[in-house]
Amino acid sequence: MKKTALTLAALLWLYSGSLHAQEQATPQEWSLTTGSVASPPKWMKQFTTGILVVANDLGGLTGIDPEQHKAVWTKPELKGVKEEDIQDINGSPLAMINYPVLGSPFGRVIIINTVDGTEIFDSKDEHIRMGDYYPLASINSLLLEGTKEKRAFQMLIDFNTNERKWTVDRGEGKSGWGALMGKMKGAMRASMGSQKFPFVDAEGNIVLVEHKNISRIDIKTGAFLWTSEYDKKIGRVKETEGKIYFGEQGKSNLHCIALATGQEEWKKPVKLDGNFNNLVSYSDHEMIVLHSDGFNILDLSTLAFKWKRDPSVGDVSEIRILDNGFVTAHMEEKKAMIAYTNMEGKKVWDKDLDDALITYNVTPKGVYYVTTDRANVLTMEEGRKVWRKDIKIKGIPRYLVDAQSNAVIMYTNKNLYKFDMGAGEYKTILEDIELKDYVDKDADRNFGVGLYSIDFNDHNDMLEIENVGGKYLVRSNQNMWLIEESGNVVYKKYYKDAAMSKGVRSLLRAASAGGGFFTSYSAMAGVGSMPGDIMSGNTSKTERHLTNAQVSAVSSDGLRALSARVAATKSSRNAVSILTRFDDGTKGLVSVDKVTGEEKARILFKDNTPIYVVDDVMNKLYLVVGTEVSCYDLEKKAS
Repeated sequence: MKKTALTLAALLWLYSGSLHAQEQATPQEWSLTTGSVASPPKWMKQFTTGILVVANDLGGLTGIDPEQHKAVWTKPELKGVKEEDIQDINGSPLAMINYPVLGSPFGRVIIINTVDGTEIFDSKDEHIRMGDYYPLASINSLLLEGTKEKRAFQMLIDFNTNERKWTVDRGEGKSGWGALMGKMKGAMRASMGSQKFPFVDAEGNIVLVEHKNISRIDIKTGAFLWTSEYDKKIGRVKETEGKIYFGEQGKSNLHCIALATGQEEWKKPVKLDGNFNNLVSYSDHEMIVLHSDGFNILDLSTLAFKWKRDPSVGDVSEIRILDNGFVTAHMEEKKAMIAYTNMEGKKVWDKDLDDALITYNVTPKGVYYVTTDRANVLTMEEGRKVWRKDIKIKGIPRYLVDAQSNAVIMYTNKNLYKFDMGAGEYKTILEDIELKDYVDKDADRNFGVGLYSIDFNDHNDMLEIENVGGKYLVRSNQNMWLIEESGNVVYKKYYKDAAMSKGVRSLLRAASAGGGFFTSYSAMAGVGSMPGDIMSGNTSKTERHLTNAQVSAVSSDGLRALSARVAATKSSRNAVSILTRFDDGTKGLVSVDKVTGEEKARILFKDNTPIYVVDDVMNKLYLVVGTEVSCYDLEKKAS
């Protein structure tokens, strides 16, 4: 009898614990059946427009609008599509599907509008391979490249009408336009300095720089208006007042051609003292030419350089322009050199650094720099170190560029520092920040610098620093510390590791669906009063970033969806989503308020491999349970 009573008590305790867990769980906002018991959903992802796509073996693909709580398009014929086979075309409302075809090495390429499911392109049984694609924001279009039966082609898609404006054969795919085609690359080229992408010129036509060729394409027909070929790969390009300026990689010359004809404007190229690297606008009639042994200022009207001799400051491709001179950095894999040149073109000083340079900037006290192992400030007068002792950097440093206070916040070796970019001073905010279960070793040093600078290492951990109302939030996968500048800890939270698979945890990395391509290409560009054109001479960088004005001016539902999500992004991200294991052993996700540290929502998972999407633009979680897609509000407190 006693044993029975104890057993009953234990069952009641377990039952009460279960009820407690249920009471803490956030109720679902809505649910939608998709698939069937015989064919449940296999995967789910979210496009940059906010539309969810769900796949199952028998039903193909289904597009769900979370705001309308309903399916808005279906593709039942597209069975067997894997998650990696479908991807956003960044900077557009479109997605590309590489549909496998049994027995065919080519497969089937389909381009759809993710908002309404409209098929814009379908290769069907044609032997087509898609190559690179390039959003052209200023004309609301997308340029795509591919090959068909070993011949290269290009097509232009209009976002407004969901139609192909033209498709043009570019000839044999073995060279020229087809040289870099073949397999799907998945995204635009990421290098900020690369000119291997098109841009729209002042007259609305397309200028395309590819390998050794530079061409102009008629926007209406796709026909080449002209093509010019050179000996070496074409480097940075600048277009201004009907002319195009550029250099060739590995050659010490500078060209100028007419936009209208593609013909050389100068009798012969301008000779440089080193191999061409970059062009930067300086005045209405001058450009700074950067090369492998320094730089100089070229008068475009006389073709004369400002200084008789170029300051020898090493191999430079970017420059900081000051009122009283120029700061440059020669960077190599394991060492660097920072130099200061006055307005007369005389090198005042240079400073060798024994480590790889991560970033540098100019402050009233001198040149602030951070390498892989140390940080300090160099005086403008002599290039001497301002701080007697370097700040030693251990492990993998993380950075926050805090534009609000014109500072850089750095976490390294359990310490949090603030570098005042205006005063050229630093302070230790807090030492010995214990992040439980955080791994900060044996990882690649991938130094991302930005407002949301997240680095992942081999142990699938991450660390992020963020400004939250003037305080600094330091968080890892399982930890949250909110710290005031005085060093006072507002709160510190730790959540037990859910011990889920790497794939499940990695879903949180891409939670911010939509708006990624709208962000600045360099988070450092606004800190320390650096001119906007100092980082590169890239005429085309604006083509990769749609603006709200451009988006709102068009009639495309897809672009309006993108715009709405970007606008929402500015006011969201006020909570952190964390995978965790609760005290009763249940696993799930919690949404934690960044300001207060309070739990805002709690969603329980029924297995270790849940199919879910966190949308931190709209603060929602979409979870597949059985045959249903359920939505949970991450702003709603658990009841």
